[in-house]
Amino acid sequence: PFTGCVASGSNVLFFKEDCVHKIIGTNPKNYELYTYQIQGVRRGSEKSLVTINEALFYHGRNGVYIYTGGTPELLTENFGTRRFRDAVAGTDGERYYISMADEATGEWGLWVYDTLRGIWLREDDTHAADFAGLDGALYFLDVGDGQVYSTGRGGEERVAWSATLYPFDETVHNRKGYSRLYLRLELEPGAWLKVEVSADGGPFRQVYLTPDSRAGTMTVPILPTRCDSFTVRLSGRGACVVKSLVREFDTGSEV
Repeated sequence: PFTGCVASGSNVLFFKEDCVHKIIGTNPKNYELYTYQIQGVRRGSEKSLVTINEALFYHGRNGVYIYTGGTPELLTENFGTRRFRDAVAGTDGERYYISMADEATGEWGLWVYDTLRGIWLREDDTHAADFAGLDGALYFLDVGDGQVYSTGRGGEERVAWSATLYPFDETVHNRKGYSRLYLRLELEPGAWLKVEVSADGGPFRQVYLTPDSRAGTMTVPILPTRCDSFTVRLSGRGACVVKSLVREFDTGSEV
C-alpha cells in the first residue's frame, strides 16, 4: 500500500514503506515513472512529510530521514533502538517539529530537529494531531486538551527553562575544596538566571541570582566546602547562552 504522497520540486513522489515512485514531466505526454528501492514512509506517518530548503524530511521504519533525491539519510541514529509510530510533523522554515508515539510504551513526545546545527531536542509529551504554518509561526492541535498552540519563531513569550549539568568530580580522588565558579554567559534583555549547587548529592542551594540581564563574565561565589563532586543546576527565563564554566579548587587528603 502507498504510505505517503508529496510534491518535491517539479516532481511528485509516491511513497511505500520500502520504495518511492517518482513521476517526472510537465504534462501527461512526457510523464515518466521511476521506482527506487529506498527506506520509504512508514505506514501511519504520512503526515510526517515536510520540505525544508528543498530537502524532504519524513518518518520511516527506522526513524526520521532526510531525502534530497539520492539515498535517504537517517537522522535519528542517536535515538538508539527506540522505534516510533504515527508521526506528524511541521516546520517553521528552519526547524523540523515531529510528534510521534513510542512503539514499545505508547508514550507520545514532541521532538525538534535544528536543520542549521544538526541537533535534536525533545520538547515535551505533546501528542499533536496536525501542524499548520501561518505568517512565520507554526501551529499545532494538541490531542490531549483540544487546544491550538503556536511554536517556532512566531511567538515573543520568554520561556522558563532549567538545565542540570552532569556532576563534576575533576577525576581527582582526594577531597576537594571548591572556592569559585566562573560562569560566562549571555542573556537577552529582560532575561534572568539562577545558579544552584548540590555537593555530594545533597540538596540544592542557591548561590547566585542575576538581578537583571547582563552580558559578559559573571563570577559566582560558592561557599568553601570539601566534597567528592558537585552538581550545578541553572534555571531562568528568556534566552541564555552559556559560554564557559571554570572551576577553582584545591585538594586535600584522601580522607
